[in-house]
Amino acid sequence: MQRIHSLIDAIGLTGADMLIVGETGTGKEVLARMLRTASRRSGALVALNCAALPEAVFESDIFGYAPVAFTGAQQ
Repeated sequence: MQRIHSLIDAIGLTGADMLIVGETGTGKEVLARMLRTASRRSGALVALNCAALPEAVFESDIFGYAPVAFTGAQQ
């Protein structure tokens, strides 16, 4: 745990984007919140369960879309 806390402190200051992967229940969101606290970023942390998103709408939900890119795309 001490090593993890040291890594969090070091990584949090870099401003690097992070992708945290692992099995269910391993504390990924806890780690993300700790990294967020150690960083100098402003705004809220957005925790996202990608497995809960339907594959067909994943890209548009995550990255957005241009109006009229597909049927029903208005904004």
